[in-house]
Amino acid sequence: MGRWPLCKVQEGETALMLLSDFTQFDPNKDLSFFKLIVYPDKPYDIIPVFLDWSAADQPVQDASISEEYKDRVSLKEGPNGIAVELRDVRTTDVQAPGGHVHVYYQFQQVGLQGPFMNIHIIVPDITLTAYPNPVDEGKNVTLTCRVTSDQIPGPFHIDIIRMGDRSEENDRPLSHINDGLGLTHRLDRVSPSDAGTYRCEVGHTTGANLSLSVNYAPKFFAMKDKHVVAKGDPSAFLVSVTAYPLPVEFSWSKDVGRVPNTAIITYDELQTTLSFPAVTETDYGLYDITATNSKGSSSAIIQLAAESAPERPYNLTVTRKDSNRHVHLHWTAGFNGGLDTTHTVQYREVDGEWVELDGHLVTEPANSNHPQYPMIFQLPKNGKYNIRIRAANKIQPAAFSNVISVTIEDAATLYGRLPITNWDYSDYLQNLTSPSAVQLCTEVRSELGKVFHAIIGYEKSECDHFREFGGPFAHTCTGGVMVDIRMTVAESEIESAKDAFWYSILNERLADFNIDKDGADIDDEKPKDFPGWTKVSTYIGPVITAVFSSSTLISISILSKSSKYFI
Repeated sequence: MGRWPLCKVQEGETALMLLSDFTQFDPNKDLSFFKLIVYPDKPYDIIPVFLDWSAADQPVQDASISEEYKDRVSLKEGPNGIAVELRDVRTTDVQAPGGHVHVYYQFQQVGLQGPFMNIHIIVPDITLTAYPNPVDEGKNVTLTCRVTSDQIPGPFHIDIIRMGDRSEENDRPLSHINDGLGLTHRLDRVSPSDAGTYRCEVGHTTGANLSLSVNYAPKFFAMKDKHVVAKGDPSAFLVSVTAYPLPVEFSWSKDVGRVPNTAIITYDELQTTLSFPAVTETDYGLYDITATNSKGSSSAIIQLAAESAPERPYNLTVTRKDSNRHVHLHWTAGFNGGLDTTHTVQYREVDGEWVELDGHLVTEPANSNHPQYPMIFQLPKNGKYNIRIRAANKIQPAAFSNVISVTIEDAATLYGRLPITNWDYSDYLQNLTSPSAVQLCTEVRSELGKVFHAIIGYEKSECDHFREFGGPFAHTCTGGVMVDIRMTVAESEIESAKDAFWYSILNERLADFNIDKDGADIDDEKPKDFPGWTKVSTYIGPVITAVFSSSTLISISILSKSSKYFI
């Protein structure tokens, strides 16, 4: 079968297998191309044909390709003659499962066989370094990837990737360069979360890994600050930290003194436990735990207490309200006294009597640790209200949160225009239910939701009309889409909503939208022609579109062409 041609490529690139290597090729016979798997101790396997060509009467571009390879294989005619082109070469194209098993390719005709053709993937030498490593928390670290190869001159496509180390975290590209022999990426003010595995990838498959360590003093996590235990019952404080480097040393004290002799203390690499077989009166109090490594120390205070009345809830806020009198609350529970505790909403009209909201209560389990709670409820009518949370368990007195005020009122409508210069207009946008209109409107509503996130009376945004934007009388000639929008907000927040809108426009806070600032607008008075401005003419000179909104007649002369427009 003659010599064995060898094609050397980098993974992800294109391999060419020349028909000229098939010296016995007969142009009057049909040509096939096979993939062969060759074993050391048994006959080779022939993978089903993935290319057929009637050489005598069929152009090369009409060669039949199997579905498996249709996206990556084609028969082409080039400077070196006819060749099979295999794009995006992968490891599976050159290797097969099992030891000493090889993959080859071969042209065949009836009664004739070409030589075995071998594809060899060239792997460059890749090194990834970090300086310094370990790096101290809050400092900078530089990741450097270098790529060298005697057989590949470059340039290379290089990525530095943060590898996901949790099931819900995907690998995260940090930076890349499309040419060159190296890449440097700096991580500024690193934190413990930056520790982990980084990878320098060349061609998306070949790469080198690096483990980055971050030095930091111990940090406590998932720790309760109070434990409630009845006298005579057992109790245990489990304290865990994260830290680097090890070892970590722990020390306990009580009320700035020694821990009672009845306490049992155990230590592990990153945790310690203080336990009492049976709590006595003298065991109650404040316990200080300190964790230390070579980078510093951290301390925390844990209270061992008897059952008590709850402490007051805190951070009560109104996060949203609407014209249907719905109010969205959020608060954080205080210490519950070691007992199941109920949280109820109370409201009153200003200077009126407190009323407890029926059917809206939250039960906090005794073992909770300052949980946060949301709640939505409806007030009876428009007006100004005070609201608070009442927390109670079986020990009196009850505790009350901070008091907040909210005004329940009717909604107002704001009318706006967003001239988006980097979104191509199409006639499909005239149909608000078309996929392109739905997609654009969804993105606009999403961005406006972020613009008005601090407006608690903001309810919604709607897209009323899309029209072509651009031309000599608009504020940009690049073309795009003018979006007519309606926004619903509380009456008392009209001016705040306008300010938020203009702040986002002027500071370019609308994500990837490019907004023509001079063409944007928002007002609480409905334009006479809303939605949409009236297009009167679409020709001045070679390519001009004019869009106007009122009714004054003017005459314009451009390039010896004269037209009249209502504006």
